[in-house]
Amino acid sequence: MKSIGGIGSNDVSAVYGGAQGDLYSLRMGQQLHVGGMNASMDLAERAGIFAGQKGVDLCCGNGGGMRVLVRFRDVASMVGVDLTPRNVERGEQNCRDEGLSARIRFLVGDASSSGLPSRSADFVWGEDAWC
Repeated sequence: MKSIGGIGSNDVSAVYGGAQGDLYSLRMGQQLHVGGMNASMDLAERAGIFAGQKGVDLCCGNGGGMRVLVRFRDVASMVGVDLTPRNVERGEQNCRDEGLSARIRFLVGDASSSGLPSRSADFVWGEDAWC
């Protein structure tokens, strides 16, 4: 695995919260990861995610994955944690626009110390953020 020294959470937040993040959103749409919605649906199927479950999405970006799970897998609720306030703002707006705010909640925070209570979800979701 490759790594680049000297890059921290502030650097990541600056990229996704600035013009480069806007470019990613324009290029990739609502799914800020390679493979888009089809990849999310395939992963959900393989992971056995089904109707009525509660999930947490770590490094959720603008919440595209959560919206897919709520809409197409009938997941009961999702909480997304993302380091970048701009991503959270985009996600909250998308959820309001799509009528999903009652089932999807966002938190600005570090995925490695989210503050969420133990056992508050049936599954943890994450796409591409871990690379």
